[in-house]
Amino acid sequence: MACYCSNCLINYPGRGDTEIFLPKKDISVNMKIAFIHSDKKIGTGAHFINDLIACKLREKGVEVNNFYPQFLLTDTPIHFKGINNILFFYSLLEKREEILRHDIIQGTTYTPLAFLRFSKPVVSHFGSTTIGFLKAVPKTNHLENGCSDVFLRLKQLGAIRELNIKTRRPLNDIASIEQYSAERADYIIATSDIVKRDLMGVGIAAEKIEVVHNAIEDYWFETPMVF
Repeated sequence: MACYCSNCLINYPGRGDTEIFLPKKDISVNMKIAFIHSDKKIGTGAHFINDLIACKLREKGVEVNNFYPQFLLTDTPIHFKGINNILFFYSLLEKREEILRHDIIQGTTYTPLAFLRFSKPVVSHFGSTTIGFLKAVPKTNHLENGCSDVFLRLKQLGAIRELNIKTRRPLNDIASIEQYSAERADYIIATSDIVKRDLMGVGIAAEKIEVVHNAIEDYWFETPMVF
């Protein structure tokens, strides 16, 4: 994936024929990108992919700085989890002066939520969507015979805290946050065509979405597959 800044480009790990136009600035002149994360566990999941991107950008001479919200309320009722996530990322406003000194702000789905109203361009990286999850996963009362009993038993044993109503409410809240973030972001990286379709399905303009598949370990293909 290539990102052009004036006549200069940044290569993100991914497909080489993708072009996203970013602010007119020569990247050789101290371009700064603020990466907003939800967790410091960069060795897993989205954080690992973000770290790959950051390393490649640094190889090109770009300054990349990581920012993490400091405080997460851990004792909130489960149906407030969506609101809790909003407050979590808005807490980064305490670092707004430092973050806004960067040329680009990049995050994963709604992590740059607090900075969507500022003039700095925002890139949002969607590895999946909550709306897609909600469409794909049936409610417990729609499960096949026997499966719903498993969930009820898990609830009785304390393995899960709530069923349908209270657990899907925060997921719907998060889906709304994701949609708002996608609407307000300047550019979106989707890691699959399915993710792109999910975003377009809630009204996100196709022209600002680029599909760049996440990298995978190539050692899986060293041994010929047997059918």
